[in-house]
Amino acid sequence: MKSIQHDLGKYVILRPRKDGTMRALFEVPARLRPAGWPPTIALPLDTPRTGDFARHPDEQLRVMDDAQVLNRRLDEERGQRVTSDSARTFATLLRQWRRTQAYKALKPRTQRGYEKTVRYIEAWSKAKGQPDPTKMKKAAVENFLADFDDRPTTRRMVKVVLKMVMDQAIDLGWRSDNPVAKIKSAMPKTRVGIWEAADVDLYAWACLAIGQPDMAALLYTQWEIGQRLTDCYLFRYGEEYAGGRFAFEQSKTEERVSFPVSARLQGLLAANRRPGKEYLFEDARFDRPYIRRIGARIEADDIAAAKVFAMARRVAIEHGGRSLKLKWLRHSCVVDLARSGAEIPEIVSITGHTLASAHNILQRYLPRDSRVAENAQRKRGLIGKESDGAQSDESDGSSERRVA
Repeated sequence: MKSIQHDLGKYVILRPRKDGTMRALFEVPARLRPAGWPPTIALPLDTPRTGDFARHPDEQLRVMDDAQVLNRRLDEERGQRVTSDSARTFATLLRQWRRTQAYKALKPRTQRGYEKTVRYIEAWSKAKGQPDPTKMKKAAVENFLADFDDRPTTRRMVKVVLKMVMDQAIDLGWRSDNPVAKIKSAMPKTRVGIWEAADVDLYAWACLAIGQPDMAALLYTQWEIGQRLTDCYLFRYGEEYAGGRFAFEQSKTEERVSFPVSARLQGLLAANRRPGKEYLFEDARFDRPYIRRIGARIEADDIAAAKVFAMARRVAIEHGGRSLKLKWLRHSCVVDLARSGAEIPEIVSITGHTLASAHNILQRYLPRDSRVAENAQRKRGLIGKESDGAQSDESDGSSERRVA
């Protein structure tokens, strides 16, 4: 089918579909492609891809952003270096930043997240008439960050990225200080909802009710081992999971871990396996794992998983459940391990948190935890197991639903 040229970025073409929408593709001519570079990459890199830019203008922006990321990656694989620029502008600093080994070592997902934040910096620089970074004062940065006071998480990310970019001015010898580093700002106040065992049971039941048994298994997996979701989506039968044990290298720490899981979880994973199934967790509607392929690389598709989880959450809430997030299970695993008497070194050997991260989680969520208080009273001999259990049954309204 004939391609349409469109100003969405270098090597980006559009191919019409029969329904009138477009397929956005990143296609590098064969003579210009490095060895191993795929001939065609669908854009945007993250699903969904509707191809209807009139109704979804944000999708067009995602295509343009991802095209920039791919072009930079293409230049790196060709062994090209970005042309140096002596102009003292943010554009020069951004180019220098992207050439650093620290930036190149970032995972593609992290790079894309940073590049989305860079858009705010570029827009600000353009609005200010491309100011000279060497003349920037702390007050100017404070005024810029104040634009995000209603979005504290975005404000923090802009500050983090702007600091890294301004560090390049020091490396280039343009200035001796970084005005962004002088700004003190509190971490955004976020409150994670801690899952209870009854919550996991109810949500797992909801997953089964909508025909998504693998999502139910994912909930119990996270409840027991508390890994990064982007690691879990890539777990395979016979590789990361075999013989009732998980054994894998954690993506962030690169530490090798191995531990068994409960008979219940083993049973679920065995029941969900079918001939030819490679990955533990799939969307049952399409028999598709929560992954996406970018060239020869495989990444977790957390957007697809989040959509399935959202369907289960609606059912759980309709049946009296709390509104919880899938990512909160990682914190919840830490808290439940501590409730069960596990020490911090034991906790992190399972979840992969640093000692400091686990300590911070427990410092925030354990001091006023009712189960911890009950455990303390039992250790003092003030209450017995029977009275403790009776009190808990009356107070927490635990669901009777269980996944066999």
